[in-house]
Amino acid sequence: MKKFLNRLDIERNALKPTNHKFGEPQLCGLTEKAIEKWSSKHPECRDEIYKCLLAVSMSVRSLSDRSGERFDERYMADSGTAKEEVQRLLKLLKT
Repeated sequence: MKKFLNRLDIERNALKPTNHKFGEPQLCGLTEKAIEKWSSKHPECRDEIYKCLLAVSMSVRSLSDRSGERFDERYMADSGTAKEEVQRLLKLLKT
């Protein structure tokens, strides 16, 4: 359960500031399809922010893929990567 909540926290940490900065329509998830649809409505986000959201998406998906495994070290490494991608996104959103 803790791993699931960790994944949700990472997603919230990416979605909330992104939606706060860009408003409607909001980004409702971190799937590639959701990011593509959202970015088509926010063309100013097509470059770095778009790429960063995709990187967060891949990191979160990796966490999801590993959530049932018993290899906690690998999960923690992936979790760290996802958090680093969110931090990079937050820096981009401030500029």
